[in-house]
Amino acid sequence: MKFFLYGILVILYLFVLFPVNGHSQSNLVKNEPEELRFDRLTTAQGLSQATVNTILQDSKGYMWFATRDGLNKYDGYTFTVYRNDPTNLNSLSSSHVRGLVEDANKVLWIATNGGLNRLDPKTGTFTSYQNNEHNQNSLSDNHVSAVSIDKAGMLWIGTEDGLNKFDPANGQFTRFLHDPAQKNSLIDNDIYDLQLDRRDGTLWIGTDAGLEHYNPRTNTFQHVLLTEANGQPALSYKIIEVYQDRSGMIWAGVDGIGLMRYNPASGKQSWFVHNPADPFSISSNNITAVFEDSKGQLWMGAWPGGLNKFDPASQTFTVYRHDKNNPSSISDDYIKTIYEDPSGMLWFGTFNTGISMHDRGRNKFKLYSHIGENATLSQGQVHSLLEDYLQNVWIGSENILVRLDKKTAQKITYVLSDPSVSGVNKITVYSLFQDRQGTIWVGSRGKGLGKYIPESDSFQWYQHDPLNTSSLSHNVVTVIREDSSGKLWISTNNGLNQFDPMTGKFSRYMPEKEYLDKEGHFGISAIHMGKSGIIWIASAKNGIASFNADTGLFTHYPYRTETANVLNNSGTHCIYEDKKGFVWVGFIENVLHRFNPHTGIFAPITHKEGLPTTKIRAIMEDNSGNLWVTTRSNGLYTYNPQTKSSRHFDRRNGLQGDEFLGAFYKNESGEMYFGGKDGFNVFHPDSVKANPYVPPVAVSGFKVFNSPRAYSDSIISLSHNENFFSFEYVGLSYSLPEENTYQYQLEGVDKGWVDAGNRRFVSYTNLDPGEYTFRVKAANYDGVWNQQGISLKLRIIPPLWLQKWFQITSVLIGCLLVYVWYKSRVYTIKARNSQLEQLVAQRTEELRQRSLQLEQSLIETQKQQQAAEYQRQRAEEANRLKTELTNLTVHDLKNPLGGIMLYSDLIKESVADPERIIRLSQTVKDISKQMFHLLSNLLKRAKLENNYISLQKDKIDIALLVRSVVDRNQLQAMQKGQNLFFQETSGLEVEIDVELINDALENLISNAIKFTPSGKNIWIGIEASQEQVKIYFKDEGLGIQPEEMKHLFAPFQRLSARPTGNESSTGLGLFIVKRIIELHQGEIIAQSGGLHSGSTFTIVLPLSPVVESVAAD
Repeated sequence: MKFFLYGILVILYLFVLFPVNGHSQSNLVKNEPEELRFDRLTTAQGLSQATVNTILQDSKGYMWFATRDGLNKYDGYTFTVYRNDPTNLNSLSSSHVRGLVEDANKVLWIATNGGLNRLDPKTGTFTSYQNNEHNQNSLSDNHVSAVSIDKAGMLWIGTEDGLNKFDPANGQFTRFLHDPAQKNSLIDNDIYDLQLDRRDGTLWIGTDAGLEHYNPRTNTFQHVLLTEANGQPALSYKIIEVYQDRSGMIWAGVDGIGLMRYNPASGKQSWFVHNPADPFSISSNNITAVFEDSKGQLWMGAWPGGLNKFDPASQTFTVYRHDKNNPSSISDDYIKTIYEDPSGMLWFGTFNTGISMHDRGRNKFKLYSHIGENATLSQGQVHSLLEDYLQNVWIGSENILVRLDKKTAQKITYVLSDPSVSGVNKITVYSLFQDRQGTIWVGSRGKGLGKYIPESDSFQWYQHDPLNTSSLSHNVVTVIREDSSGKLWISTNNGLNQFDPMTGKFSRYMPEKEYLDKEGHFGISAIHMGKSGIIWIASAKNGIASFNADTGLFTHYPYRTETANVLNNSGTHCIYEDKKGFVWVGFIENVLHRFNPHTGIFAPITHKEGLPTTKIRAIMEDNSGNLWVTTRSNGLYTYNPQTKSSRHFDRRNGLQGDEFLGAFYKNESGEMYFGGKDGFNVFHPDSVKANPYVPPVAVSGFKVFNSPRAYSDSIISLSHNENFFSFEYVGLSYSLPEENTYQYQLEGVDKGWVDAGNRRFVSYTNLDPGEYTFRVKAANYDGVWNQQGISLKLRIIPPLWLQKWFQITSVLIGCLLVYVWYKSRVYTIKARNSQLEQLVAQRTEELRQRSLQLEQSLIETQKQQQAAEYQRQRAEEANRLKTELTNLTVHDLKNPLGGIMLYSDLIKESVADPERIIRLSQTVKDISKQMFHLLSNLLKRAKLENNYISLQKDKIDIALLVRSVVDRNQLQAMQKGQNLFFQETSGLEVEIDVELINDALENLISNAIKFTPSGKNIWIGIEASQEQVKIYFKDEGLGIQPEEMKHLFAPFQRLSARPTGNESSTGLGLFIVKRIIELHQGEIIAQSGGLHSGSTFTIVLPLSPVVESVAAD
């Protein structure tokens, strides 16, 4: 019987709740909490484990998360995880991390289940401090539950077996343990939480047996006796959480009993316990976290009741729970820890799902997503909005109309059609309007125009009647507006209507037939009342038009821009006239346009100005002249027509979603409303400000040849051959970190700041030795820059032969060697000439003796004489060549040696002028380089002539070698104003002596640069066949005369054409090149059309391996 009566009551209740269409339902609710949106960090993003015990941001800006399986370092993009490694004594002592604190020296202290750990920020290594049963000055227990640091730098460590004070200076622990014989000792050794008093530096301790207060000055513990909320004394209780707010109040989470607020000054206790009958009580008596943010707001974690926000004025709690259907809700109802970073972002560590983050600065828009009852509201869709004179917000949706009292949050839902109805029978509220008399008008799809009757809380409907020309022209009403006479103008799917509320009659207005569709209809998407009384019309298929109510005439405006006259689809969705008289039009399939009524010109606002090409749903101007534009799929934009700049907002900024419908409204105070598929947003444009947080910047990594390299914060040193390296950097703003932007500069290389966009690395290669400074700065997602940024010194150490001490020593040794070589060479030449003279004399005597024996045969005698003459000529030729070599060597060395002696004297005379000494020293260095080059070529010639070189062959892609030679000579060519081109063909492997072939290539490209004038071209290319590869060097230089071609590859040959830059030439280069190529069983070919026609040198090398044969004959 009881169940039967209950069923009857339910049926009667539902009958009242859902009356016939056109009546209302009243749904009074209490004030709804502000809707909070949370982002999430889970193991899917790289978090090592889902239980987060502690959260900390270090002094550099990195976030640290203590979990049950690892310590996590987070930069907004990636995680670095530290775990225990049994094979590494410098790793964490345990992967179960429970607490974190950073000291004044930027050292991180970590509480684990394996002792206390210290992380050295410079080396990245850990030092562990553990219990030693033989040392009373060690940690009392390895299960460290809490760690805090006082102003003196002392660490206070709570464990499962006592309290410890640790002095980092001497590494000694002082233990505080429960002693039954001592009244003022610690009440219990099992410690859950620690809180240093903000005022006097005393310590509040949560233990397994209650709340303790320790005074370091008196070295005494005082137990705080608690009285439960029911007035009974608490004999034994477990304090899980201890926290002190800015006013000095102590908040204690008492396990299973509730939240206690304690006033240390008065000893007064206030209890907050869960009351199932009171939705504004704390959600659970198991308090797991308490935190006061920078705005003075208190947050509590109460398992399993979720997150609680405490209002001290009303002494009530607002509860935020996990909603599995809402990905923006808090991820778990078990909150382990709460933290606020300097930007104001709140971080919530949970037990099961990682981290939830609430960014108050990013949620710039108040959100209403729960508009009506789930049974009646179609997925939260908002098609129209209105704030009436009584500050009620009217919300038009599918099937229903909702009236919301902004002050009390009272909702009244009017059911217009059965929610199960679909298609043409479904009623949607497209427009809402309040006239000057205060009457609410409703424009709908399917039911025409509605008038709200407050006295009966019902609606009077005006619908289309085919038999009555004074009725509404169509039952789909899109927009309602009022003119200065109090008449309503109503746009429909078939024409414009004027409605006189006094007579209840409609006047219909239609344009010319050419603007009607096939069915004879003129569909209007929107209208806007212009300043001059003109009605602007957005046509569904025919662009825009204006209507003059005085003349009853339509004026249509064909699409015309300064560059085009045709638009493929001229259907429009919305229209708005701004304060300056410009008309803004949202085309259905095109970008936003500004229409100038005086010129008839449309000006598209393209994506270059920051606006999307997606469909525009609504346009509204704020009090500052900025346009606010909603879109079909890309959120909300604000556009400044003066600066032609824009800002973009989406769901991540607190919007109802990225898809908006045509709902918009602005109240008298300038507050704006926009509605979409998932609710509506309310905001004042002046409150939508950029996030002021200036993000810290850090160099997060450094790589050499793509391999990570450890580095210090002061300077990075590289050797000269470490010529490919990369910097990685990060802006530590965690509000939409993927939208952070960067600029960098390597001083000495980059001419200015380089925009990197969202890219977080930069690479450099082939830098000259020297010192550089790398700078980087970052901006948050709103474009607020850290202008100071961060800098890092870079030093590239020059090779040994470029260091000054080596160069000076080399010059001295070189001079000595030249002198010794010169003396030795002169002696050798003299000895050789003497030998030749003796040989000639000996041969002459032999000929004389033989002539006496061959007197009888004249012919034989003549042959002998010819042979003797030939031998004599060879000896004279050898003598001539040695003499020429000596003369050339003496000539080429005499001037440089004289120059060295001259400049050495000048250096001695310039002791008082350091700058002159530097210039003279550089001159000595240049002369020495010239001598060194001559000696090197002479040495190579000697080795090549006497076959003293053995090939050291390796397989190599010849294109890579040629490319490196071209790159090294590119700067020299640029300095002479030449153009150096390289046509590369990769994948050609040859077996060569890389060093020798490199010398040959360097000689040929150096010759091309020497003998080519400024402004001319040099081409280097590679051609290949099945058996050989050709490398050609073609220039537009001075060319070679035909008579010089015969002796071109002989030693000491100097051409009639001289180097265009007065460079030096030894005459040995081409001889050396020819010998190197011949050693590789190749050949070199020279071609030239004569003077001023350029020249081409071609090296031909075999592709298949060759037999190495270098031995002398």
